[in-house]
Amino acid sequence: MTQKCDDINKFWQKFQKTVIDSGVSGAMAIYHIKWAKKFAA
Repeated sequence: MTQKCDDINKFWQKFQKTVIDSGVSGAMAIYHIKWAKKFAA
């Protein structure tokens, strides 16, 4: 179970980095992550 949680956390960290690298500010990146997590659930 821990491995699965680690994999999920790594995914969201990479997602955040990708969003920020695409030019989105840090605060907006957090908004995008929250938005995307709603669809992932």
